[in-house]
Amino acid sequence: MKIHVDIHPVKVSGHDLCMGMRTGYEPPHGSIDAVSATANISGFTQLTAIAGHYGWKAADITRIARMANERKEIGVARGTEPLLIVVPQTKAAFGADALSIMKDLLAACRESAVQTLHFTHYGMLLTERPLSEMKALLAFLATYDEDTSLQTIIWDVDDRYAADVERERNVARIVE
Repeated sequence: MKIHVDIHPVKVSGHDLCMGMRTGYEPPHGSIDAVSATANISGFTQLTAIAGHYGWKAADITRIARMANERKEIGVARGTEPLLIVVPQTKAAFGADALSIMKDLLAACRESAVQTLHFTHYGMLLTERPLSEMKALLAFLATYDEDTSLQTIIWDVDDRYAADVERERNVARIVE
């Protein structure tokens, strides 16, 4: 079964731009089984905003984020509703490959029987650099044919770049 990718444009405020990070969490309409976020816990981040929105304990989220970064692997916070999947930071210092992390994320979704994932990693872009990374990930997802429970990825994209990402997703569909 093909995974449907729903591009979810996220409004980035002037305050977010001044802070250099998203300062809030915007859950998608409808229900989700899981939310994935980057394991960034320094200050007010998307992960801490998500935790605050759902009322999760900061100490638990900090622990799983640290483990994900130290091990450079996906962390799953069992007992959260929706399920929280934490992805290690992919800055150059970690040497992490986005495609390999996406494969691990899909495996974590399969193991947890996730059907709808809210993917928050590109909700605010400080540069256009991640666009090529997103293009590669969208092309991978367009041809993904392994057994999975995952039906839909609600993919947050900084609204300033949403049209570019949608265009890339359509190109990926044509190629498949």
